[in-house]
Amino acid sequence: MGIQHEETLECPCPCHASGGTCAMCASMEGGAARKVASDPVEMAAMIWQKAFFKAHLEFMAEKLKKKIEAAWGPTSDKAADAMIERMGSQWGAMIQQAKAEQTFREKLTKLYSEVEKKQ
Repeated sequence: MGIQHEETLECPCPCHASGGTCAMCASMEGGAARKVASDPVEMAAMIWQKAFFKAHLEFMAEKLKKKIEAAWGPTSDKAADAMIERMGSQWGAMIQQAKAEQTFREKLTKLYSEVEKKQ
């Protein structure tokens, strides 16, 4: 079973995220897509090239992560601490609210049970 058009392949090329089209993806339009679908060597070449672009993009992201950590790491650590503190407070408040709801429901259950016993 051959691939009929490019949409059936997940393309890792970064041009799709930006809304643009690179030369390789543009070449897939029309007859080129049919050629790739029927030629396993062409398909492999396309996949290797797209995998290269994906790996290169990931490589660049890792480089940036290291630079960002070096430049903004301490500030980001403090921001992360502030977020954890905020979420801890918010989580605690949510637990208190849930407990209040549970207590209310337990009291209602008890009240309604007592009314039922009297009838």
